[in-house]
Amino acid sequence: MDSKLKDVINQQNPWLANPEAPIVNADEYISRLQLGLLQNPEWDRLWTILIGPRQAGKTTLGRHLCQQLIDDGRYQQLLYLNCDYREIRQWLISPAFLTEAEEIFSLSNYILFIDEVQRLESPGLLLKIIADLKLPIKMIASGSSQLEIKSKVQEHLTGRQLETLILPLSCREINYKVNYISGLQYGLYPRVYLANEKQIYLHTISSFILFFINNSIYSCSRDKRRRHHVPRFRIREIVSFNYSPSINILI
Repeated sequence: MDSKLKDVINQQNPWLANPEAPIVNADEYISRLQLGLLQNPEWDRLWTILIGPRQAGKTTLGRHLCQQLIDDGRYQQLLYLNCDYREIRQWLISPAFLTEAEEIFSLSNYILFIDEVQRLESPGLLLKIIADLKLPIKMIASGSSQLEIKSKVQEHLTGRQLETLILPLSCREINYKVNYISGLQYGLYPRVYLANEKQIYLHTISSFILFFINNSIYSCSRDKRRRHHVPRFRIREIVSFNYSPSINILI
């Protein structure tokens, strides 16, 4: 492992050097309805796959789940790998990275959390091989593009995954404490909901939603298996389902 990759991993995992470092800040987390299901030990030998729109809280939920499992004594450590980083993507070309990580970071009875897994070239095959190794680890992965997750991951993970769709906050999750006008205007993305000045997020939200609209349409047109099976009138429905209910307000 070269020094640059090791620095990236240490930066993403401060708790490996300092076990007292928090995995997720308490003021960033709002309790999600899926947490109870995800904590069930029945799923510990399957991949936990968190999918949903960007900014919906997948990473925060995943990291909070990891913190809970470690606090409960079911696991001891977390190895968090964000595939937005080129160094991480290049490292995850085969399951051999697990042996290297275990040796370098002294990992045992740990949780493996691969974030933005759709960024990998062949994520489904990698996750399948790791699952088939039947290692004594907890396996979590997240992805922001449901179209890419379906095409790259689900085909390989049949019978090996617990998939959970994470959407922006529901009224139940915030105990119905919501200004409905503000909710309709800005959506219930966790970061926006917690912000005092929501107006500053409006341009950001619009920008990344429109980016993923274009990306989804491009993905459909590029995929030969879908190209002739997606009527134009369904494009809005597909994108809305993949990137959040609030998208209907912006189209």
